[in-house]
Amino acid sequence: MANMTESLYDSLRLGLSSQTSPQSPLDWSLFFDERKSLSINISANTQDTFTVYWKHVRKVSDAPPSAVFVLHHGAGHSALTWALTAKSISLFVSSMDESFDILCYDCRGHGCFSVLHRTSVTQDDSDLSLETLSDDLVKVVNEAYPTLPNQIVLVGHSMGGAIVVDVASKRKLGRNVLGVVLVDIVEGAALDSLKHMRSLLNNRPNHFKSVESAIQWRQITRASVPHQLASVKNKAGEEDFVWRTNLLKSERFWEGWFTDLSSKFVASPAAKLLILAGTERLDKPLTIGQMQGKFQMVVFPESGHVVQVF
Repeated sequence: MANMTESLYDSLRLGLSSQTSPQSPLDWSLFFDERKSLSINISANTQDTFTVYWKHVRKVSDAPPSAVFVLHHGAGHSALTWALTAKSISLFVSSMDESFDILCYDCRGHGCFSVLHRTSVTQDDSDLSLETLSDDLVKVVNEAYPTLPNQIVLVGHSMGGAIVVDVASKRKLGRNVLGVVLVDIVEGAALDSLKHMRSLLNNRPNHFKSVESAIQWRQITRASVPHQLASVKNKAGEEDFVWRTNLLKSERFWEGWFTDLSSKFVASPAAKLLILAGTERLDKPLTIGQMQGKFQMVVFPESGHVVQVF
């Protein structure tokens, strides 16, 4: 399966790379069928708005989906980090006789931001606590599907992994969650790395003259980088691009994202898959859980932390 996935990714990358220059942004419509702003009522006069992307796989055009994959991005990223993954999943499941949806969304405080186009905007974009982000996921899914599909698979990368595990372990979507996938996030390694996070963030560029220059710095994220940026005016009145999400301001939430993550994942009442960039990342609860057959694991060596990104 891993070799098949790698071959599929390679073919998609080559096909898309041949269409445009190496630093040009890739539009969301190359990967998804629909983009929509979902407004969720918070009170009589206030709403939270989330930008949602769908990939639809239908055997019958008007058939409701029997299953939905919900993909949650990591901190500082956006829904478009799942662009290639969504396209790949749709190719895998298209041979089946059922209808599927793949749903990705920009969580609060994330997604591209400019005068002409804003993505997810909430009443408090600075609240990136685990509880709030988990509740947001449940609200987005319930708003998108007033009648929940019987089969829901939650997939999360890094911070997003902590969110989907929290939702699954607490049955916030009832018994409809049949699968949980963690992408390169392990509690022990994540908590250990937090002491280096401030230095890492301070050492990255904090602004770019163009979207293309940001893509060049990231090297391989032509679909996702444009959706991680905010358009601003510099002191000379010229357009600059900065990171939409100020991760340093979310520091108070970091430890809460990952505490008890591994034990909650192992105990989650669903089929479980852990995707890692290296086996050395396993902590004690996951090592024991793997020996007991509590979850499956796939390793993509040397892929880097953002395993799924393109």
